[in-house]
Amino acid sequence: MAGSNISTEGHACDDYIPECEKSLKPFVGQKFKSVEDDIIFYRNYGAAAGFDIHHGTARSSNDGIILCEKNSVEDEVGDGVQQKRRRVSKRVNCMARITLKLCGQDGYVVSGFREGHTHLLVTEEFKKYLKVNRKLGVVHQNFILDCARANVWPMRCFRISKEAVGGYSNVGATGGDFKNFSRDMRAYISGCDAQIDDNLSSIFWADPTARRNYSIFDDVVSFDCTYKTNRYEMIFAPFTGKDNHRKIMTFGDSITLA
Repeated sequence: MAGSNISTEGHACDDYIPECEKSLKPFVGQKFKSVEDDIIFYRNYGAAAGFDIHHGTARSSNDGIILCEKNSVEDEVGDGVQQKRRRVSKRVNCMARITLKLCGQDGYVVSGFREGHTHLLVTEEFKKYLKVNRKLGVVHQNFILDCARANVWPMRCFRISKEAVGGYSNVGATGGDFKNFSRDMRAYISGCDAQIDDNLSSIFWADPTARRNYSIFDDVVSFDCTYKTNRYEMIFAPFTGKDNHRKIMTFGDSITLA
């Protein structure tokens, strides 16, 4: 167990106090130039102590709260109605937190700090798996891109990385991190196509207004591929339709290599 267990008489639960270097612990009265600086400090504290963090809401824009990742059990939505989630929540209403208050031009000052956690902290052996300690470096990202070009799925890419570095614990990221990066990469290039030599070969554009128009006036759709530029040799094809007033509506535009 990482952290000492302190029992308080008359309380149903115990407080687990993180054990780390004193210089890493925040304290009341500590000053920061911005909320971002405090987030970085508290994240480093959590990485050394054995817990993840997340940002909480503040009563005003001048204040901020940074919480333990296991802060709340369930969210409530109006009139005490609990919001149901599809995933299983791992939060246990941990009250460990740091509270900030704006002090004019001097930046922010720590106005409150609760050190004890109501759950076991991550041991030294497993701290590497905390979100705050996981990172996909440039080498990993390039390797995932290379695997994607060879039609190698993220989890197989993760297993190949494991074999290359001698074990899952040496990868520095999880299979979920590999899948999430691959997902975000596909979302970033969604609707366009790039060739092996990194030349853009086709792209399709449809903004929210065009999509809304298509959802309403999609009875008839026409497109014209006769437009072609001499400089880039790419075909421009607009997708259009008509509304109830017989006005032309644009549903999207496509540019394709000839």
